[in-house]
Amino acid sequence: MGKMDDVVDTKLKILVEVARNQPGVKQTNIARKFGITPQAVSENIKTLKKDGFLREGEEGYYVTMEGVQRIIDQSEFLKNFYEDIQRNVLNKIPYFTAIAEVHVTEGMEVGLYMEGGLLKAGSKEDSSAHGVATSDADVGDEVNIKEISGIIDMAPGKVTVVRVPPKKDGGSNIGYEVEVGEQIDLTAAVGLPGLVAMRKSYGEPDLFFGAKQAVSHAASHGLDVFVFCSHTELQDLVDSLEESNIDYSIVDSH
Repeated sequence: MGKMDDVVDTKLKILVEVARNQPGVKQTNIARKFGITPQAVSENIKTLKKDGFLREGEEGYYVTMEGVQRIIDQSEFLKNFYEDIQRNVLNKIPYFTAIAEVHVTEGMEVGLYMEGGLLKAGSKEDSSAHGVATSDADVGDEVNIKEISGIIDMAPGKVTVVRVPPKKDGGSNIGYEVEVGEQIDLTAAVGLPGLVAMRKSYGEPDLFFGAKQAVSHAASHGLDVFVFCSHTELQDLVDSLEESNIDYSIVDSH
């Protein structure tokens, strides 16, 4: 997995950021740092205040004693979680299958990392996880890796969702008004209006059939996904993303 900021939930990230910069932290700076919308920051801050983890003073936001304890508890939880993965999960899996990025020989120690959503086996330098090849493999071949140690560096991807409104409010034509500046690994369309909007703006999507589940799966493997979604399908897509704990933002037409 990647940095701690990449794997904890959004509310905890915001809580830590407020604690680091209180009381003068700006919501726009938080949004920029974590790649989410200012609206998402505002909604999460409202929840944190309601839960008693933040309070608002004349100069800005402060973390309450309950909020400090929340940070301590979650930090300990994540530490124990990683240690449990190492002791009780990785060490009990007989092998992982990876794609060889270098010529591999049986018994060779390799570095493991995620690239393009796929597990790769390459040079052990600069890799946070390592393992031993169980066979020879040429570049591009699959190879089984045993004796895994370390944590595979895999930060979850992010999903940007464009809500396609009803036909009477512009329908698929709204795609022409939306710009996305960040790198996109995959495009997807959910619902027929979403498919038409994607075709008008970016061409044929990479994902359409089964896209709601595939988007979450791709993002969990570190890919950034851009989605045009029909307004009637939006809640189902959001439910799928939240169930998988995927960071997402929604771009509306208004």
